[in-house]
Amino acid sequence: MTYTILSARYANAEQTAIVLETKEAGAVMTSQADTPELWAQATAGQVQAYQAPVQRITVPRLRFKLELAERGLLASVNEAVQQAGDVAQLYWAEATEFESDHALVQQIGQALALDAGEIREIFVAASNREA
Repeated sequence: MTYTILSARYANAEQTAIVLETKEAGAVMTSQADTPELWAQATAGQVQAYQAPVQRITVPRLRFKLELAERGLLASVNEAVQQAGDVAQLYWAEATEFESDHALVQQIGQALALDAGEIREIFVAASNREA
């Protein structure tokens, strides 16, 4: 089968597999050993570097809120949570732990114009705090 390759990225650090986003079939995995013709087509273009999956960081509620307060973000987060609606308010009020990759954490981070790296930095610092 012939594919129209929309994008390509290495699937592992060894660069022996590539995930292709194709017009015809969506995501397709290929390797030089299994499909040499498709591999040649993929590597003739730009292949994005492999990015290791980011591990979730889970922190206790108090440590997370102390870190936000120290950074001067606690009031802004409280306001963003209020504007985000009932589900976000329940999560903020009732969660005993916060996860760096949780959808509501990402939503509030975006509302505060924080990128993924800044959110991760907050979680790393909070996880290293002494409560």
